[in-house]
Amino acid sequence: NRFSNRDYEVYGYTDKNSQYIFITDNIYSSIFVVTFVHEMYHALSMYYGFYDQHSGSWEEKTNQDEKLAEQFTIALGLGK
Repeated sequence: NRFSNRDYEVYGYTDKNSQYIFITDNIYSSIFVVTFVHEMYHALSMYYGFYDQHSGSWEEKTNQDEKLAEQFTIALGLGK
């Protein structure tokens, strides 16, 4: 599993190839909106080609996009 080596829980994931957002939390959770908006940033980044414009390997592109998604949710007043 892609997330098995992480020391924190993963609440959402956006898959570039299948073009789906997966959210593991329920809609009544306080973290749902933050997770949804964060993953929506990734989806928009991938759809509009911003993700592919990041430099480096797949992992480097993903890390850069993750930082931008966090900044996006913070800018909207939602946190990371």
